[in-house]
Amino acid sequence: MAVVRQEAGGPFELDWRARIQTCPPNLPRQPFHAVAEQGFDQEVIAEVYGAAVGLGRRAIEVARLESKGSLSAAAVAIGRLGRADSRPETAATLKSHAMLHSAEGELYRDALTQAAAEEGLRIVRFISKEVRSEAAAALGCSLAQLETRLDEIGKAAGRPWTKDEKDATAASMLALATVPSR
Repeated sequence: MAVVRQEAGGPFELDWRARIQTCPPNLPRQPFHAVAEQGFDQEVIAEVYGAAVGLGRRAIEVARLESKGSLSAAAVAIGRLGRADSRPETAATLKSHAMLHSAEGELYRDALTQAAAEEGLRIVRFISKEVRSEAAAALGCSLAQLETRLDEIGKAAGRPWTKDEKDATAASMLALATVPSR
């Protein structure tokens, strides 16, 4: 998770970053796998979802407390399955190993989206593999210019500066560029 801010058209600055926990240790991180392969009751899927929403909300609260700016939007990736109403039923999902992985990704993305909405943040959705090009387009700059800015932000932030952190920062920039301030 990354929080960026921009003062009066100036450069984006990273206010806060952290890798957030989305599943408590007492629950299976891969709940669809747990149901399909280990015989867990299907209720564990809802349990993991609820826990992920709660952990997402707590992460947003911590970000609000520790960052210098105010939070107005959240950027959340769009998975392959897309909208909830186009997802296959749980029974069909449990029969396909590939669908187990997709469903778990969607579960966590949906939980983070719900957490952000409950915390009053506007939601910006993006295609994970295209977040940097989407951010560059929204900011009206080239991909190379965005990459240069991400490198500058990373130098100021210090190590580690992983691909996930760069992508989260680009997603935050995309959210700020596309969501009007309140």
